Amino acid sequence: MLRATTTEILNSRHIQLPLSTNFRAFLGNVPRDRQFAIAITGEPGSAKSSFCFMLANEFSRSGKVLYCAAEENLNSGAIRERILSLKISRHNIIFLHPETYSDIEDELNANQYSFCFIDSINEVYDNDGKALMAREVIRISNKYPNTSFVFISQINAMGTKAAGGQKATHKADIKIFCRRDKKTDSRIAYSTGNRFYPKTYEYVIFPARHRI
Repeated sequence: MLRATTTEILNSRHIQLPLSTNFRAFLGNVPRDRQFAIAITGEPGSAKSSFCFMLANEFSRSGKVLYCAAEENLNSGAIRERILSLKISRHNIIFLHPETYSDIEDELNANQYSFCFIDSINEVYDNDGKALMAREVIRISNKYPNTSFVFISQINAMGTKAAGGQKATHKADIKIFCRRDKKTDSRIAYSTGNRFYPKTYEYVIFPARHRI
């Protein structure tokens, strides 16, 4: 529990994460001195993973990033092409293909990471073959207070509910929904909730008629 007077709140100063102009406008005043969580959902083909790659690249300027690519093998051409086409940094980003969510915890225990991306939680399983649930994301993030988490949660066929439950999504400081415009083929990330006071609520991942 935290307690503060009005004066203490007004006089408080938080160190902000250094972000590029477009990301700062979209994400707001993201803190560098405390943990935060970003939940990303979206339709298939809406460039959720590409957006996460961009975000990981942005955060890598401020600390070490663990990117858990659960949906694709690290030797796959898709990841390599995404790294090259999006010009992802060759420094400060470690990729992991976890077989179980204990692999993620083992890596977090063994190394210091400022940021952890899980892409996606629905493709990370326990030892019994059950998909990672939202409550496990909360448990993991609580266990590592010095690491901020960004996670993708797939939506159902109707596009109305995040698979695995909504609890972790509601807990997130920033909630983002990615969508593909079928007419223009643009991919856009929409802010559906943000505690850090953004100036814009849309981020163009890929402009109209741009394919990757």
